[in-house]
Amino acid sequence: MSDFPQTIYGNESEPYVISATAPRWDIGQRMELPDARIYRSILNAGTGLESQVLVQGKVEATMDALTIQTSLAVGDRSIKLTNVTTFLSLNEAKGGYVAVWTQVSGALPTEAQQFRIWSNNLTESGGVTTAELVLWPGLKVREVVTIATGKGSIIINPYSSVVVAPAGVTAPVVGVTLVDVTADYYGWVQTQGVCAVKVDDSETMVVGNKCDPGTTDAGSIADTDSAALTLVGFSLQAGIGDDNAFVYLGLD
Repeated sequence: MSDFPQTIYGNESEPYVISATAPRWDIGQRMELPDARIYRSILNAGTGLESQVLVQGKVEATMDALTIQTSLAVGDRSIKLTNVTTFLSLNEAKGGYVAVWTQVSGALPTEAQQFRIWSNNLTESGGVTTAELVLWPGLKVREVVTIATGKGSIIINPYSSVVVAPAGVTAPVVGVTLVDVTADYYGWVQTQGVCAVKVDDSETMVVGNKCDPGTTDAGSIADTDSAALTLVGFSLQAGIGDDNAFVYLGLD
């Protein structure tokens, strides 16, 4: 059990706070306000974000089915993967996740395990790039995975290095900004409850209909009366293109 709450109960001003330095809680921390609106803490990427826009996680590079460099033994606290196409910066994967498994040709994976990442470094020697991932405190490898048949995948925390969702999203949608967020700053995005969001060009929102990411304007929402691939929420106002309209977010 943790001595830090899974949910922070904040006040009305907290979601407007941005910071150049890391807060005392982790990226992705959940915060709820008295009226049940929910927010998640984020780290912005290298471009500033406008307020009231839909944002998504970082577009993931190829970090799946990587070769395990050192066989994993029960009780290990770190995992080394060979990564020849992606270069993780120092601690870029902190708060993200690593999965390892045994893969024998023609068979389903076995010894599959998933862990949260506490830190990472990156070294290069002889043209081989190694991502060494230290597991979250208290976590240890639970089953043996050998070099011969082992594989591993890495995913960065979806609330880290967020960007404005492009027209036709390219990564999971994580929330809506409440204020302008400076490049590389920490802040909050709203994930649930009443929220105003930019409406896609030439769209007319229909009260009660589902809404999903816009396909024309970056950071926008669109009306849909069919099953949305990425459901953002439900319309509360008959907003029109290039306006801000209230919706009930359902991302959390």
